[in-house]
Amino acid sequence: MKKALKYHQLYRYPIETQLLYECKAMAQYAYSNGLSIPGKYIEQLELDFDKLSFHKAEKNANGEPSGKEHDGKVDPPPPENNKLQIVTLNEIHSKLAQIIAPVKPRTVTIMALEEANKNHWHFLGPVPLVQRMMFTAILSLVGVFAISLTQSVDGDPQKFSLFHNYGISLLYNELFLLFSASIGASFNALFTANRYIKDSTFDPIHESSYWVRYVLGLLAGVIIATLIPIETEATSALMGFGKPILALLGGFSAQVVYRMINRLIESLDTLFKGELRDIVAAKEQMTKVQASQAVLHEKAKLAAQLSKLRESAGDNKSFQDEIAKLQTELIAPGFTEDESAK
Repeated sequence: MKKALKYHQLYRYPIETQLLYECKAMAQYAYSNGLSIPGKYIEQLELDFDKLSFHKAEKNANGEPSGKEHDGKVDPPPPENNKLQIVTLNEIHSKLAQIIAPVKPRTVTIMALEEANKNHWHFLGPVPLVQRMMFTAILSLVGVFAISLTQSVDGDPQKFSLFHNYGISLLYNELFLLFSASIGASFNALFTANRYIKDSTFDPIHESSYWVRYVLGLLAGVIIATLIPIETEATSALMGFGKPILALLGGFSAQVVYRMINRLIESLDTLFKGELRDIVAAKEQMTKVQASQAVLHEKAKLAAQLSKLRESAGDNKSFQDEIAKLQTELIAPGFTEDESAK
């Protein structure tokens, strides 16, 4: 049975092979969407693609395959005029990429190769990420319904608490919340990916970010439903669905939970910073008062010494006036002329 080529397998072959497959996929996408392509590019593209066919080996004079086959594929024969061919393919690739923009060549190539490689999971979507995420979402739904069949999961809010329940009953209830968060996280990931796939701008290079977002959704759902004590009349009136709904909402929007926790941390940080600022300000004020008192004490001592010196000056009037002036400036150095007049 012939196996279709995967996109990541193109990296095993020369660069012109990848250019050829991307060019053919872009041309098919452009034609199917009513976009115009110069005929000379298509003619050259077909000639080059025939030379690098993966799906059949060249036959020798006896009619037997001459190419080397492995993993259900055949190594392409070495291209002729390799330098000239790459230059031509580069020109065709650039032109086709401009025609189908903003759609990416990688996206349409993956779509085309996955379409040619239909498997049992193809009904879940043409993109491997969507297939895996759809399977995860379906598994989460099955998990929720399966665990809800046990007697331990009866909607009692106390059974979701880590401090009021224990054993296998607590495990079932926590798994129920975890599957609920998984439904919300997978729903968000599928909704986001579907928007890019519909616009043909999905890039598999960002696949890991979807799984990171999914795991963050699981964490956020469990945190907001289990570890944060959110008990309101609204959640109590939902017939036991308050905690699962919080888990689902947390899984769907992990950013909201992150912002909520981050805002709480910022508030606590501001509170402690405010208290610390007040303590430091009080200490600085006390230091200034103590320093001012010490200066006044020293000035008083110096003024007393000047008084003794003035008495010992005798009848020297000018010397006594100079000492009196120094005493006045020492005791009240900040007085202005207006204050002196008062």
